[in-house]
Amino acid sequence: MPSKVPSRPNHTAAKLITPEQEDAWFALLSAHASVTDRIDRELREQHRISFSATEILCRLHDEEPQSVRSLASQLVSVSPTRASRLVQELVDAGYLQRGADQGDGRKSLISFTSEGRRYSKKVARTLEDAFFGISSNRSTKRTSRRSCGSRRSCGPPKAQS
Repeated sequence: MPSKVPSRPNHTAAKLITPEQEDAWFALLSAHASVTDRIDRELREQHRISFSATEILCRLHDEEPQSVRSLASQLVSVSPTRASRLVQELVDAGYLQRGADQGDGRKSLISFTSEGRRYSKKVARTLEDAFFGISSNRSTKRTSRRSCGSRRSCGPPKAQS
């Protein structure tokens, strides 16, 4: 009985992208999953926090206070429902707090507690170290570290020239 070699699936009838572009897209997705998994493991080991929860802390540093809905709309790694649960876990842990929105009493606004601000700075340093640890240019030297409270502070750091 002859064995059949699986053929490439034909998912796009319109053929909007080439096979090379499709391969590149899947390679990007695979690399993203690998990198976020590695960073997630490091954050969990050192701080008992997930990459997704770290993303919430980073977005809150960009603008504080924010509603959960506003935070959720900025997140890449989680759904709005999951974001709401993560925010509650961070509130329960004492890192975030809820306050009333003076403009709309139906909404609550999320902000850092003083303990949460200190914790998020430690987490941000670990996140930056993880970015540097997996960067392709391992010889890049940092002359200064961005502070956690600065705009876009929890994103990948810029390489020094």
